[in-house]
Amino acid sequence: MVPEWWLLHGVELTLLIVMLAGWGKRSCGQLALYFLWLNYSARNSPWSWFDEVDWECEHPPLPANQSGVKVILMGFSKTGTRTMSRGLWQVGLDHVYHSEDFGTFFYGPYRDKYHLKKKGLSWSELPKPIGPLAWRFPDREVMEKQSPEEFAAALSKCRIDAVAFDGFEELIQPVYQVSPGAKLVVLSWRPYEEWQKSINSYAPAVNLENALLPHVFAAQQALPWPMVDRWFAKLLNDRELERALKSGGPPITQALSPSRASLSGREGALARRRMTLLWAAGHHLHPSSKDQYDHFHSTVGDGVPQGDIMHWDMLKHTYEDLCDFLGISPCPKSGKIPKARNNFIFLQDFPLVAMYNVTSELVLHWVNYMILGAVIGAVRAMWKLMCGQRARSKVD
Repeated sequence: MVPEWWLLHGVELTLLIVMLAGWGKRSCGQLALYFLWLNYSARNSPWSWFDEVDWECEHPPLPANQSGVKVILMGFSKTGTRTMSRGLWQVGLDHVYHSEDFGTFFYGPYRDKYHLKKKGLSWSELPKPIGPLAWRFPDREVMEKQSPEEFAAALSKCRIDAVAFDGFEELIQPVYQVSPGAKLVVLSWRPYEEWQKSINSYAPAVNLENALLPHVFAAQQALPWPMVDRWFAKLLNDRELERALKSGGPPITQALSPSRASLSGREGALARRRMTLLWAAGHHLHPSSKDQYDHFHSTVGDGVPQGDIMHWDMLKHTYEDLCDFLGISPCPKSGKIPKARNNFIFLQDFPLVAMYNVTSELVLHWVNYMILGAVIGAVRAMWKLMCGQRARSKVD
């Protein structure tokens, strides 16, 4: 096993050695220093407080202990949660949340509000996500120290139609308990051996995504660019991001129009932070054996009326089956639900927005690199000047 300290600091130490070794060659040292700086920015988001807003869902709360959630998708990663989320969106449900949406619209602000108001902390005191290793620092008290009534009221303000609990499976029961009449779709179709094989084949791609994208999009956190972005949004009176977060949608995994590209840099930084807060909270389950996997699927629907639960088979069931189960008529789609993408989804599903994002980040990388070069040049010039003055004083 690789020691945890190396996972946290190995990249920085390696780049520091390269930087020192190449200090005599300015371009090599500058490049190493920039990547060192970028890696720190990607993991710690040092300027994230400029992205912080307290915008949360603002629909009127529903009556006590009613979240308003209509459909609960029960399944682990790689059982079709993203495909089913897209299918529910396509048959007419509006606020269909996958984990990215649940974190962005609900859990992130729900957690922040707990720490800010219940515990009396300030923004600067809130625990920060630290990238891929954030899951080592869970924050479960957000759910444990608040009542089901508070939880239901907060959920209902987002008017969530459906939730896929991929990555936060422990919240299935708390949500179901405050969602009377909710339908349950259990993704139990894939045997444990096939699921484990799918997880293993998926891991390299998702690890690459988690390692690459934070650094590509870290340019905006290397310097206080979020402050500039926020200033421009205020100058242009552009409140689209505020309206989306306060209305609970549209979900970012289902709809990102080109018109929102101008906001995607800031929205992306804010959403990534809120997503990480959910994934790092410690609510995930990952069965390590066939018995655990089968037990989850066989008991997850205990106490649910027979007409409110459906065990979904991705190889057999169709849009029509989904519509029949949910009582949607006429069904707007037919046939089997196409498989949704699992990697680099925001780049592949929303290419115009991705094009704007990647281009703007590359420009910021170039600007950051030029600024770093100017700083290094100024430091070198000051060093030479100081050394020259010392040499002249010795001669005198």
